[in-house]
Amino acid sequence: MTNPSPLKFVVASGTPIPLASGTKSKAVVLADFNGDKILDLLVGNGEDQPNGTASVLIGNGSGGFGAPVSLQVNGREPEVAATGDFNNDGFADIVTANESSPGNISILLGGGNGTFSTVPALIAVGKEPHSVVVADVNKDGRADLITTNIASNNVSVLLGAGNGTFGAAIGYGAGAGAAAATVGDFNGDGKIDIATANLNANTVSILAGDGLGSFGAPTNVTVGNSPYGIVSGDFNGDGKLDFATANDSDVSVVLGNGNGTFNAAKSFAVGKGVSGIATADLNGDKVLDIVTSNFDSSDASILIGKGDGTFDSEVYFSVGAGPFGVAIGDVNGDGKPDLVTPNIKAGNASVLLNQTTLISLKSPMVDGSAEKTASINADLTIGTLTVNSSPIVTANIVGYDSVTGTQANDVITGSVAVNRLDGQGGNDLVTGLGGNDILAGGEGRDRVFGGSGNDSISGGLGRDKLRGDEGSDRFIFDTGKVFNSDTIGSDRMIDFKRGEDKIVLDQTTFTQISIRLFDSRVTFSSVGNIRQAENSSSLVTYIRSTGNLFYNENGSKEGFGSGGIFASIRKPGSANGNLGVSDFTIQA
Repeated sequence: MTNPSPLKFVVASGTPIPLASGTKSKAVVLADFNGDKILDLLVGNGEDQPNGTASVLIGNGSGGFGAPVSLQVNGREPEVAATGDFNNDGFADIVTANESSPGNISILLGGGNGTFSTVPALIAVGKEPHSVVVADVNKDGRADLITTNIASNNVSVLLGAGNGTFGAAIGYGAGAGAAAATVGDFNGDGKIDIATANLNANTVSILAGDGLGSFGAPTNVTVGNSPYGIVSGDFNGDGKLDFATANDSDVSVVLGNGNGTFNAAKSFAVGKGVSGIATADLNGDKVLDIVTSNFDSSDASILIGKGDGTFDSEVYFSVGAGPFGVAIGDVNGDGKPDLVTPNIKAGNASVLLNQTTLISLKSPMVDGSAEKTASINADLTIGTLTVNSSPIVTANIVGYDSVTGTQANDVITGSVAVNRLDGQGGNDLVTGLGGNDILAGGEGRDRVFGGSGNDSISGGLGRDKLRGDEGSDRFIFDTGKVFNSDTIGSDRMIDFKRGEDKIVLDQTTFTQISIRLFDSRVTFSSVGNIRQAENSSSLVTYIRSTGNLFYNENGSKEGFGSGGIFASIRKPGSANGNLGVSDFTIQA
């Protein structure tokens, strides 16, 4: 179990999305075409006529899309499309694979505002191009193109010039019925290789790249019946590239050895009439999952990865009639990957919003950092985890020693062992107990307690309460960003002990402080009131009467410049409140 929470997808409000009449898209693409940082939708409409079209649907940021805007492609049957920046202007461009003979592709350059060139460039490739992939195969920083040509049993490679044009297509042999491709370094030489799914041969062909844009003869790997799609990724976490194919009625997963050889394919059942495949971490457990669109059963199947190259039994979600292809992306801005399928029979697109609670359990680490709404209660002393979702989920975490919280309000308690505890966002309660712990509150108004042991304690952003308890503790002030008085907050050190604890200032946040200068009285002053602090020439100023610590970035000029208060000491009038230079240290 890598995520104790169940997989959950819901139909987006206002969906399904109507597509252009007669659409026969065999793929769907998500990209930001108008520069608003919201994903838009691209489909090839697939008309079998000389003036074929594609459609762009602008996303609204909540999972919905506007009406389809037709783009003239001028090729026959533009069923498949891809995007990339072909002219290096920072805007998303479009390429469509036009399946009917003569085989060609269309290039439409984007203007960054949702519009595209009205006269697309047509470039000849092999017969019946069935897919197109964008990659930099010769490492020149320019986007190149690869098509799989189902009737000529090969791939076409087109090297990009970086100005929106491409060189003539060069063909390389693949297997019979080369239907789809994926790219990656399959043999560990640092160069891009090509893997094709061969519909009529029940194989995958691996074409090793030389890093200059050329490819070798294919070596073939047996997979399931009629492989129609292919994706690549590290499915077992060994750092070596694997691949998976969408077959007639199942998925074949093939684990790579990192040297261009592969293990025997393993089969995993999915829905009927598999028509598309994609991969991503859908449940936040840091393990790749697989999703397929299933034409005959009109659903999408999800295989949750276990991290060892195997997968749980499929979980399926209904979509429109006749889905052909699936795209993964965060269409509503909640940080979770959603699903979109174009449905040929229904003439629409389904949008499934991901509402899975994103928790990762990989012993010895609990990681909820990707989750924004549900909080956790993690207690390493008794080994229990409660995920405060709907429904509430519990898990056994006996033997775990590290917890990273969610972006909500978490309660995290360590054990007597050495723990690493991080509250992340939200107003968290982080308690270390025993051991030499590393404790961080993250964003929000947190309470961070070290317990016994020599702890490192950081409040992060927000107004936090920091308590070291027993041991020699380090109170660390490091937001990971340049000091900002509006967001840093003022942390309260409850039990700072002079001569035993240290106040640690990180140079990423306190950019004007140098390790060399901090030994000088010029950089630290202890003063009696706020007026004296504002006019101090020292970079760090302490007010003895209030216990407040200020970052005085503008020196002796009145005020604190872009600095300000960042901490306070409880009981400043006590012996422990009489701070001096020796109580501070700097970390780079």
